[in-house]
Amino acid sequence: MTLEQKKIKWWEWITLLSLDAPIVAVTWYAFVVKTLKLTHLSMVFPVLLFLAVWWIYSLDRLIDVKKRPKKRHQRRHLFYAQKSTSFSIILGVVSVFLGVGVFALPRAMVSSSVPLVVMVVGYGLLALLQKKMKYRSSVLKNVIASLAFGGGVFLVPTFYSLDSIYIALVLMLAGLCFINMQLIDVWETEEQGRGVYVSLFGIALAVSWLFSYLWLEWQAETLLFASYFWVVASSLFLMLGLHFSRRLFSLEILRFMIDVSLWLPVMIFLWI
Repeated sequence: MTLEQKKIKWWEWITLLSLDAPIVAVTWYAFVVKTLKLTHLSMVFPVLLFLAVWWIYSLDRLIDVKKRPKKRHQRRHLFYAQKSTSFSIILGVVSVFLGVGVFALPRAMVSSSVPLVVMVVGYGLLALLQKKMKYRSSVLKNVIASLAFGGGVFLVPTFYSLDSIYIALVLMLAGLCFINMQLIDVWETEEQGRGVYVSLFGIALAVSWLFSYLWLEWQAETLLFASYFWVVASSLFLMLGLHFSRRLFSLEILRFMIDVSLWLPVMIFLWI
């Protein structure tokens, strides 16, 4: 069924236009900045973060459209296949904006972002090789994407307020993103064994976070970590809840709801 044969619902546009990951990135950035009380930061940073995440996400989807068998195309792949020329042009324009925007960043910050660039390049190479490497490539690709996402969100805040504790916070966010991507892969491929593995990993992650929280509370480091822990834990349990009740929803609704589970707890915290 083509997109023209089935009406696109309003909430599907966020996924079809690849806006879900950039929205999540900027929302978490705002959460971290508010928690660290870094109110003096320029609006250039979240704009560049939004554009960079959208650029990577959209490029990956264009590659995915070419590599993925047509019988496995979801609605977002059909949309990109039909609009590939338009998205390619927009990607070129965004590339120019990102290139210019880099000059607005402190030189030391640009240097510190080199590991992120390396991870993005590695992610792109794995995307190109994924058809040959299949499952292992998919997992490794998701690991790299998760670490790059977490590092990107924390790049600016940690530059202005460096503390070794932030390594744990980046890893927590990366773990959350990894669960997100793995669950989507499971839902799309319907691999039951992989679903059990992801569920167990999520539960193990929650337990490790709990011990981290207790240890940091003992270390009197709760000012940032307490709120961060509860937001991350809430997102994780929402995602696992979706996974265990996935038979009740269509794949399109699941994709929308898992994105909501990533930014809703953050929005509630920002609201209050």
